[in-house]
Order: sequence, then structure tokens, then C-alpha cells
Amino acid sequence: MLGSLKAAIRLKFVASALLGTAVVGGTVPASARVDGSPQAVHPIFARVQDAPQNDLALGRFSAATARFGLGPVEVVDIDGDPAPRAAEKLRAGIDLVRKLAFGPALTILDDAAAEVAATGGGGLDALALSDLFLFRAWTISRADFNTDHVTPLTARTSAYAELLRAAMATPTRQLNQQQYPPLLLEDFARAVTELASRPQGTLIVHAAPESFVTCDGGAPVPGPATFVGLAQGDHLIHIDEPGWASWGATLSVNAPTVEMQVPPRRALTLDDVVAAAHARRMGTRFALVAEPRPGQDGGLSIAFRLVDAGGARVDAAVAPLAGDPGILDSAVMRLDEQARRLDRVPPLNPPAVAAASTDSAGAGAAAATMAALPPAVLLAPPPPRPRLSENPSGWARDHWPLLTAVGAMVGTALVLSISVAADRPAR
Repeated sequence: MLGSLKAAIRLKFVASALLGTAVVGGTVPASARVDGSPQAVHPIFARVQDAPQNDLALGRFSAATARFGLGPVEVVDIDGDPAPRAAEKLRAGIDLVRKLAFGPALTILDDAAAEVAATGGGGLDALALSDLFLFRAWTISRADFNTDHVTPLTARTSAYAELLRAAMATPTRQLNQQQYPPLLLEDFARAVTELASRPQGTLIVHAAPESFVTCDGGAPVPGPATFVGLAQGDHLIHIDEPGWASWGATLSVNAPTVEMQVPPRRALTLDDVVAAAHARRMGTRFALVAEPRPGQDGGLSIAFRLVDAGGARVDAAVAPLAGDPGILDSAVMRLDEQARRLDRVPPLNPPAVAAASTDSAGAGAAAATMAALPPAVLLAPPPPRPRLSENPSGWARDHWPLLTAVGAMVGTALVLSISVAADRPAR
């Protein structure tokens, strides 16, 4: 009976080993497809400026294209929003105001205020926005630390409008009595009191869940965003959303509840016509474009587009970046297979660029389009895997998990045979 128990334990151990072997064998990556057919697609990764996990998305796409033998991936950078300069201009303007150089300071601060109005305060927090309007008020009024200095009423009235906006951004701010002229301190305190007495309103911004909305330089709020307790008046709204140009504006809150819809914006994407030009330059009939895009529940996805050489979109797919990589591979494989099928059929209408090249003007335009493309930045695929017939040692190194698993199976079977033979009762 003891021998039977030992045999059962050994059998359980062998079953566990075989299960582990199956798992190890299943993790061996598939070989890249090499069927000798001409490449139908040119893979392009559109790298959007400041997009999250750019490198991870590029790596996953490159691995998928290499797995199906699609050749190197070209990386094309997409122009994002221009870098904000309001903060830089604000620092320079404040430095000039401190030196009482009001003329040059007002010019610089006016430029910063124009940028803030266009972007909704993008790049500046609430304190910086308050400083912008506060120092603009100082330059307009030209207030002096000398109490005998008299500021014209018109200038003081214009400066007071700026102080209202400064207090709107930071309604609880208290100014340092030693750093600002008495007249400016007096008018700022009056602006804070006036805003506190105004009716309050609620602002509802109907923005996408992937976006972040800021009001008067405050903390970003995921869309759709609701801001309550706002003093009625002008407020700065700024929206950032991955894959789209940022948007901002000055919005008037003049009712208990105000709702706004985010207007259409420029997509930060590679144009289909440009993608087609890249494909023609690489001698393929289609471009397979991959771009990182926001996914469900705040995750990141990769959007795929199949574009023909004439700039027409043939098909598209979306695959999550996280989770099962097989979904991403399936999307790449399906679009590549579709391109291969279409590549066997002559196009009904040749690409517009090719048709235009029949005359001299069209040929010049086509040449100019090709010449305007920047040099291709290609990401080389992994080196080809060695074959058993050509390089046995290299093939063994490349397949060591499988060989190890097979060896474990053989060894386990041998040990099991010996153990069973040892436990067999003598006759």
C-alpha cells in the first residue's frame, strides 16, 4: 500500500510538470510570416506630441508588423499645439513693472493677455493668471508708492477692470502690503468685495470623458465638468484632450446655470493624403497607419487605418494597448490580409497623383509633394530567426524554452518509468 501511495505522488508530480511544460511551450512566440509575396502595405506610426505611452504603442505596433513580415515601421511626428509662451512673457513683464518701465511692460503683458484669451489660460495656474491681470492693472494705472501721486480717473477705471479679473482667479488672495502701491492695494480689496457680493452661477462644460477642463487656472477636472459657486462674470475655460488640439476661450457666466458644448477642433492625426504619399515613396500600394488614441475608461488604444496610394481610406480598426496582445495582432493581420487581396486586383481608378503626372504641371506637383516629405525614419524590425537547416546552434538558442520543455518531458517520463518499475512487486 505504501508503494501505491508513492506511485500516486509521483504521478501527481509528473502531471504538474507536464502542465508547466505545456505553459512554457505555449509562450514561444510565433515565427514571422515569410511567404515571398511582395509587401502590400507600408506601416506608419503617427507619433503625437506628448501622447501618453508613445513608446509602448510604437513597440507593440512594431512587434506586430515584424511578426507578419511587413518590414520596418516609419515614424512620423504629428505637429501638436504650439508651446505656450504666456508664462515666459509674464515673468518678463513683471520684471519690467518692478523697474517701473511701464511702457515696455504693458506691451509684453498685452501679448500674454492675448494668448491667455485665445487659449483660456492654457499653461498658467490661478496665481499666475491673477498676477497677469494684477500687473496689467499696475501698468495701466501707473500707480506709484508715493501717496501724493494722482492717477487719472480713466486709467484707474481701466485698471479696476483688470483687478476684477485678478480677483476672479484668486478670490481669497491677500496682497503683500510692501510689494504693491497703496492705490493698487485699495482697488484690489474693493474688487474682491464686489465679486463676493455678486450672484453665483454654475458652469457645465460638455466635454469628452478623456478630456480635462480647467476654469480660471484651477485644478483640471475630467469631462464632462461642472463648476459651481462661480461669481457671475467672465471666466477662462481651457480644455485638453489626447488626440485633439487644445481649446480655450473666455466665457461669460451671467445666469444661475450656463452650459457649453466644446466646438470641433483640429485632430492631431496624420492626414490620409500624406500617408498615401509616404506609401508611394516606399513603393507600396497601401499605408497602414497606427496612432495612439484614448480608449474606454481612460485607457489607451491604437487606431489603425488602411489608406490606398490615392489617399482614400479603405478600412479601419481599433485595438486596446493593454490586455491581450492578440487583439492588436489580429487587427494588423486583418488589414494586411485585406491589402494583399486588393493588391492582386488592378485598381479601377489609378491614384490621383499618377493621373496628374500625365501633364507637365501635374508631374511637377507630384514631384513637389514627394520632395516635401521629410526623410523617412524607419524602425528596423527584429532580425530574422535562424532556421534549423541553416544554423542548428542558432535555432537551438532561439528555441531554448521549447527544447527545455521537451527535455523536461523526456526526463520526467524516464523517471516515472524507473519509479514504476522499482515499485513493481517481484515475482
